[in-house]
Amino acid sequence: VRASLERAGADVGEVLAALNGRTHRPRALRLAFAVPSREDLVAKLDVLRSCTTVEALAGLQPRGIHFSAQAPVSAAQVAVLFPGQGSQYPGMLGFVRRHFQAAQTLEARANRLWQELAGSTVSALVDPAEGEAEARLRDTVNTHPTVLTVSLAAYSVLEQMGLRPAIMLGHSLGEYAALVAAGRLSLGEGLKLMQARGAALGLACDGDGGTMLALPLDAAATAAL
Repeated sequence: VRASLERAGADVGEVLAALNGRTHRPRALRLAFAVPSREDLVAKLDVLRSCTTVEALAGLQPRGIHFSAQAPVSAAQVAVLFPGQGSQYPGMLGFVRRHFQAAQTLEARANRLWQELAGSTVSALVDPAEGEAEARLRDTVNTHPTVLTVSLAAYSVLEQMGLRPAIMLGHSLGEYAALVAAGRLSLGEGLKLMQARGAALGLACDGDGGTMLALPLDAAATAAL
């Protein structure tokens, strides 16, 4: 890891994602670092050089280095749940876009496809002009392609890190992201469905956005209603 970070222009996120994706040994020791900068990460890697026993590694937690010798969770125990409409917010692509090439690549693909379908880019919907972002993302026509794209961009980073879940699930709109991530739909097919679904829902509530009442009730009280 340290050697990779010392390369000119090396990106911390990309280096760690790529190395993590190649680590699939069933008995691999696992380390997690809490670091605010590249320099701090390099310093913590230097600390590891002085640790020659499992006990020494276990004692590094106060210094922001977390160690586990437990066997990694089996892929058969891992599921991914994609969120639905209502999870969107302005600038939601920001972090993964800034730090991970995999997310940038997914976003670029979605932009090209959405440009062909709708004459605009998903990026323009996620990061519209200041003051317009929240209102535009509340419009279901815009929510559909943005939630799908951001969900898949985030998943592409986890996939690059080696995540191979046994099950893909989605809440409402998230079902489409699950289908694309599982390879049952292409990204283009998913965006076409987002365009059709968003337009249909937009027409259904045209002139009457409706409302929702959420009640904190347990199963018995709900059944009584």
